This record gives sequence, structure tokens and C-alpha cells, in this order.
Amino acid sequence: MDLKGSHGKAQAVAFSPDQQRVATGWTDGFIRLWDLGDGKLLTTLTGHASGLNRFEFSQDGSQLYSADYSGVLKAWDLTVSPDVVEFSEPTDNPTTAISADGRFGAFIIKQNTVLVRDLTLNLDIAEWSEAPQDILHIAFSPDGGRLASAGSDGMVRLRNFTTLAEVMMLAGHSGPVNHFEFSPDGQSLASAGDDRTTRIWNLERPQECLSLNGHNHNVMKVAFNFRGDRLATYSYDGTVRLWDATDGRELRKFTWEYPVGRNHFWLLQFSPNGSQLASTHGKHLRIWVCATGSEITHVEETNPILAIEFSPDGHRLAYGGWFPAMHIWDIANQREVAKSVGEFTELKFHADGSRLVAACEDQTIRIWDTESGKMLKELGQPRGGQFKDWICAIAISPNGNSLAGADMAGQIQIWNSISK
Repeated sequence: MDLKGSHGKAQAVAFSPDQQRVATGWTDGFIRLWDLGDGKLLTTLTGHASGLNRFEFSQDGSQLYSADYSGVLKAWDLTVSPDVVEFSEPTDNPTTAISADGRFGAFIIKQNTVLVRDLTLNLDIAEWSEAPQDILHIAFSPDGGRLASAGSDGMVRLRNFTTLAEVMMLAGHSGPVNHFEFSPDGQSLASAGDDRTTRIWNLERPQECLSLNGHNHNVMKVAFNFRGDRLATYSYDGTVRLWDATDGRELRKFTWEYPVGRNHFWLLQFSPNGSQLASTHGKHLRIWVCATGSEITHVEETNPILAIEFSPDGHRLAYGGWFPAMHIWDIANQREVAKSVGEFTELKFHADGSRLVAACEDQTIRIWDTESGKMLKELGQPRGGQFKDWICAIAISPNGNSLAGADMAGQIQIWNSISK
């Protein structure tokens, strides 16, 4: 099934939750909605003035939310005629937070203003400014009961999402807060700052704050493991550090021997059970054992690594990038179970971990059996086949039976029954 747009190039693709429709985003600002059964174009949603960089369906499939590269955010009601409600102004920071139930959205507009919207009713329910400081990050708590924001003044602010009243201000950083993350149980929050510190806040007793000191440069990202008792941080000082999130002790320091800067491509990911930590820096990949600090994998490629993905059971890691191979690595046995020649731009495991889908620069999509390492299918044709340029997005339907791929030449292809 070929889905071809007449204007611009496809940049994003997403399935509706009921798997009856697929939406595609284009550089011309158009969103096209297709019937997945017969490939018929259902409607074209227009209103964005620049290319789409993100969109997603609501959980019930009745709404579509989109953001373009100029920072304009829109909500579309798919149950009626293709009308659009625009609910923000262009901004250089189109940061979005969606509540876990998909009903509410929070958006940074005008650099220092938060807009909260009921996405079901298409109603703005609150807007407030935190001027003069810029807002750098926003997020809902896991239970949706609180909304947090952080910014250039070094504060993290929490609001009760029922009343939208500010209930807590976490003050401690002496410079901008670049990133924060709630613990999985929502009882703690970790924040990363330009002041070279990471702080873990007890949200029941916010005066009890752990200050994690050790980095020698800006801390840019934090990540909890699935239990919330370990925290990983990365910094421009060239180190990844592992901390005990219960008492603030530094457990491990993993050092890169290479200069680190804002233009370097970094990835940081815990394995699903939290026992390993994978990190990339440019063309290097390392996997460490969190309990011992031992390095079990160090790979140096010829060009940057663009994608890493743990299998759902954590037994394997797939990685690929701008170098001539994609690898599936058996972590326990320290052996490569599969390798494919090509430059790969995106990797996705099937939910049960039995298959890996890889988007390849040669304009094909390859599906691998992760147990045997056998390539099951190659979709598309290299150079001159279905895909006319690099594949920039892939999506697997929730039941794992359908796959969509979008390339940079403006073509979308859908494959059904890929599990057979």
C-alpha cells in the first residue's frame, strides 16, 4: 500500500489507537489522514505554516495534536469536520507535556508562559506567566495530580492540577534547571542544573533535599531506573554518574576520554530491569553493570551512533547509525547475534521483543528475529524502489501486525501482516 503526498516530504507517521487510520505529517505543514484498510486519503488538515515535527493521537483516537517547527501547537477534532483549534502562539520552545490519560496538555508559549488546555473539550483552562525567567521544561507527575515547571531562575515549581494553585517551589539551584524527572512513584523529583549539581527532592517533605555534587560542568539530563532507587546523570564534563537516589551517594562514575560539548550526540538509557546502563557519545557506545561499575561493552564505530534500543527483557541491545552496520548484541553472553550492513536511522523492538524493526539509509526496512539473528523480511527496494530517500520515521501498530515507514521524498508505505 503506497500513501503518496502531493506536496513536500513526509516527516512523521503515527497509527490511530484502533489501527483503522494512519496520520502522516509533511514539510508543507499538511497532515493527511488515511484509511489503513484501502489506503484512501480521508482528509487533509491544513493550518500549519511550517513543517511538522511532532503529532500524536489521543488515547481514544478522537483528537490529534500537532506541533510544527515554528512552535505552533494545534488540536484537531477528528469526530467532526476537519476544524482545527489553535491554542498557542509561535515560540522557540514548543515543549509539550500530556497527562497520562491524554485529556490535558501543558504547553510552553512565549518562552515564559504555560498554557493548560482540556484536549477533550478544546478549552483553555489556565494560563500563567513565570516571567522574567524562561521556562525550560514541564512535566506531569505520573498520577497526573501535579504539573511541574523549571526554568532559568533555578526554581522548580509544582502546581496542584485540580486547583492549578502553586503548592510547592523547589529552590536550591544557583543557575538554570535544564531538565527534571519525577520518580516512577511520583514521590520524588530529580533536577539537573547549570550549577553542576543534581538535586533529588522529597515531595512529601521538600525541605529534605539531596544535593548530588561531583560533576565539573553543566548537568544536562537525569534518568531514574524503573524502581526509582537509582539515578543516572550526564554532564558536559564528560562523565555519566550513577547515584543512590535514597541517600545521594555517588555509586559509580563512568568517564569518557573524549571532549564533550553541546554539539555531541548523546544517548543514555537504563535497561528495563535497571541492571545495566547504556550510554553513547558520538561514535562510542558503552554498557556498564550498575551493581559493579564494570564495563561489559565498549564499541567504537567510524561515525556517530544515532539509535540504541534495549529489548523489552533487557537481554539484548540494538544499535545503529552513520556507519556500515546495525548490530544486535547479546548482553549476557557478550556476543553479536545479528549484524546487517547499512546505515540505520531508527530502531524499534516489537512489544514482545521477538522482532526488531530497523530503518535503513538504503531505503529499506528490515525485520529481524532477535533469538536466531535471522533476517525475516526486507521491505522496500534499495535505491530506486519504494523509498526515494532516507527513511526518517517508522511506527509499529499496537498489535504488532502493521508497519508504517516514511521517507524524506514524500512517500509513506504501509505493510500489513508483518508478523506472519
